[in-house]
Amino acid sequence: MGEYIKYKNKVIKLGTCESLYYASYPKYVQALESGQLKQEPGNLPPGKYAEADMGFLFRFPFPDEDHLKLGEVEDYRRGISVTITDPTILENSFSRNQPPYPREIELTQQKLVHRHSDGQLCLVLVYRDPYLGSSFRVEEDTVIKQLLTQLIRNNIVREKDLQRKLFYRQIARRIVNGYQLKSCSLTISQSQKDIPAERIPARGKKPNR
Repeated sequence: MGEYIKYKNKVIKLGTCESLYYASYPKYVQALESGQLKQEPGNLPPGKYAEADMGFLFRFPFPDEDHLKLGEVEDYRRGISVTITDPTILENSFSRNQPPYPREIELTQQKLVHRHSDGQLCLVLVYRDPYLGSSFRVEEDTVIKQLLTQLIRNNIVREKDLQRKLFYRQIARRIVNGYQLKSCSLTISQSQKDIPAERIPARGKKPNR
């Protein structure tokens, strides 16, 4: 079932069921807070899509799509490849049909959740196994730091093309912002003036209910 919303008086598609692959969370929240979104009949109120733990998967905020308007994408199934050379991380998510290491995962989406371990609010990364098409989310700081280490080592340090280096630095920074990691020992270039901070609520634990 499609999910639709009225954006600037024009009906746009957000995605299908829980997968909102036409809208990144930062763009959606910006439009929501500026009053540009209205409910479309048969769909949820605009604020519901942005609530934590609602189960919605937003498009990853790919840096080269910043200029596009909400709902505008060229490839709704897009994923950014990250090379994994460490067999000790993410091992349970790989297909047996994948070739030996190095292996690839595809960064595709983000999900706003209070994670199970400590109730911490995070915009967690969702990645896809390109061989099976299965998706997995990463909640814990320790695992995401391991994944970021792989991204930096294999897709930044070893990359020769300067534009691709910058692109992956931007990707890494946006992943870090999603988890609101205050102290990250990972070395990511600090020339990030062109990278807007992710718009997620203040860091805090899930309230008691």
